[in-house]
Formats: sequence, structure tokens, C-alpha cells
Amino acid sequence: MVDDIDDPEHGTKLSLFADDSAAWKSGSNVAALTKDIQRYLNRLTMFFERWGFKLSAAKTVAIVFTKNNHFQPDDVRLTIGPIKVEKTVKFLGVIFDKTLTWSPHLDYVVARCNKRLNLLKVLAGTRWGASKDMLLLVYKALIRSLIDYGCTAYDTASHTVKSKLEGLQSKALRICCGIMVGTPVAALQMECGQPPLALEDKE
Repeated sequence: MVDDIDDPEHGTKLSLFADDSAAWKSGSNVAALTKDIQRYLNRLTMFFERWGFKLSAAKTVAIVFTKNNHFQPDDVRLTIGPIKVEKTVKFLGVIFDKTLTWSPHLDYVVARCNKRLNLLKVLAGTRWGASKDMLLLVYKALIRSLIDYGCTAYDTASHTVKSKLEGLQSKALRICCGIMVGTPVAALQMECGQPPLALEDKE
């Protein structure tokens, strides 16, 4: 139904995946960017009305990526209803923040993975627990998959922000092989055959 959606113009771009979409444009003049985005939203509104769709203003948000501390959200006025200007927005499971530090996204990933660490601990019970190889398989399927998702985007995050994920992997690997807390991380990674996340991302 959306294969023939109107193509954007005037430098505006469109990302479309099933029923999740994002329109954007980059530049230094916020007023001009807002005008071009609004022009495209107007065209999209007519397209959807023609095919019996209705855009949900409540589920539609705008975000301006800027490091300008003097920027005011009121400078952006987009309408299909009023559209809120947010400091963070989730798109296809990745949380984008306005300064692209990626800290909110990685905090979200860590919170989700910490819940799954509890399952790993249960499976690693001292009396009947699963083998190291089986625990590593569970780690890769339930935790590492969440860490890897979106890594191409958040690779621009600072080392400090990304170190949250290294700490998370270390916790998981300690559970998998039953190594004591004081064991050096390098030895832990070698024992489990898991390189540092930063090194593996570069590969």
C-alpha cells in the first residue's frame, strides 16, 4: 500500500520500513528545514488520505539534532495535528538523542540486558547448571544480540558511554564460566573466546 509513496523533494529524505517512517533534512537554518519538512508532510497527508490511511499525530514526534544550547523547541512548528518536539525519539528500536551521545539508547540496552542476566544466573546454577558452551550460546542469543543491534549507528558514542556495554559483557561472561570477580577482564574474554566489543565492532 505504500510502495508508491510520494518521493521527498528539496533535499528532504525518507526512511520507510513497513509502517514506521522518518523524514529528515540536514542544514543550519532551522526555519528553512522546518518549511521543507512541513511541505513534505503535507504531501504525505494527501497521499494517505487518498488511500484511506490516517497519520497519528499522537505517535508522531520531531527531533532536532543540534549541540546549540540556545535552541528552543518552539522554533519548530510542524502540523498534522500539533507534533511534539522531543529530546529523544525511538525509531526501529534505536533511541536517538538530540546531541547524538547515544547515552539514552545504551542505558536502555543495559536495562534490558540486566533483566536477561538474571535468567543466565538461573541457568548457571551450581548444582545442575548448564555447561559453559550452552551458557555462552544463551548469552549470544539473548544478550549479545541486543548489544549488537544498532551498533553501526551508536559506534560514534564516546568511550565512556560505550564502556557500559563492556561492563555488561564482563558480567555475562563471568556468569557463563563461573570465574571470580577479581579475575582480569582480558583473561575472562580469552577463556570465553569473546574479544572486547570495540575490537569485534572494528572487525
